[in-house]
Amino acid sequence: MNKTQKYIWISVCAILGLLTVLGIIKALFVSIDVDESYAVAQAYRLVTGDKLLFDMWEPHQFSAFLPAFFLYPFIKITGGSAHCVIYLRIVGSVIHLLIGAFLYAIASKQINSKAAFIIFIIHMNFLSKWICLPEFELMHYWAMLLIFLLFATAEENGKAILYFLAGISFGASVLCYPTMVPVFFVFLISMAVTNKGKGTLSFTMGTALVAAITVAGIVISVPVKDLPLFISYVLMDSSHTSGMKYKIDTYPLEILEHLKGIAVILAIALAVTLIVFIVKNVLKKKSDIYSFILYTLFTASVLISFQTLYGYIFLNCNQFYLQDRFFVYVLLISVIAIKEFRE
Repeated sequence: MNKTQKYIWISVCAILGLLTVLGIIKALFVSIDVDESYAVAQAYRLVTGDKLLFDMWEPHQFSAFLPAFFLYPFIKITGGSAHCVIYLRIVGSVIHLLIGAFLYAIASKQINSKAAFIIFIIHMNFLSKWICLPEFELMHYWAMLLIFLLFATAEENGKAILYFLAGISFGASVLCYPTMVPVFFVFLISMAVTNKGKGTLSFTMGTALVAAITVAGIVISVPVKDLPLFISYVLMDSSHTSGMKYKIDTYPLEILEHLKGIAVILAIALAVTLIVFIVKNVLKKKSDIYSFILYTLFTASVLISFQTLYGYIFLNCNQFYLQDRFFVYVLLISVIAIKEFRE
């Protein structure tokens, strides 16, 4: 890397870092997502004595364990709930940062420090909603990411405890979304194929521990014979369901709008890459199709990242803004992965 490239790299890192910090600060004090109050209310009800299923019939009540864990000492110390939302946002940001540091450490070993930094920045700016406190979607993201990071670490040193922790993390993801249960068998099959079942027992035990604690907590408050009745109350919730007809009518149009946004970003990135490669050819520098594709997707990722950060900081946009950016990121990572596997 020459001096000019180094200067550009440092400048990009500084700008991305600064915008990320500003975005986090804004997220601590400003939110427009209704699900934030939903998550806080569930945690508060647990802390104040309401019982799962027996008193609470919300579909996402099982994910309230983490915010409730942090909310309990806050209420006991302060004697009330004033400013608890900001407190939980700080807690969520710290957890997000710690997981990001773990991600950076793994990525810097597997790839390099520069790519690891970009991945870290993407992670820090990824919130499934515009909510930085622990709530079911963000917790699900944390849990799934931790599973793969723990797997990567376990593959290096072979410690069974890491597979066990990955199992606990999967159990937490099921508490966020009970429909994740079938994915457990996908993990077992994948582990059997990729590493001959190494760590399978530890992973299963970790998941089983979370399941056992959850079931015990429910049975303590709800008689087993009454469970079907109370579960039916949860299934009666109409605020988190939509009919198949609605999805068929609306989803294609939404997908089309996303594709238009992706096309514009990719077109700009392609134009920028063409200019760069034309200059390289004039200077008689070698280039190949892989580099061309990689530069195009990387440029598109940078452009859409800046556009997203601008929307978060300066516009009235939440985390659903420009969700199509994830498709661009996946394309970029896929191209890199294919190249690595071929080598």
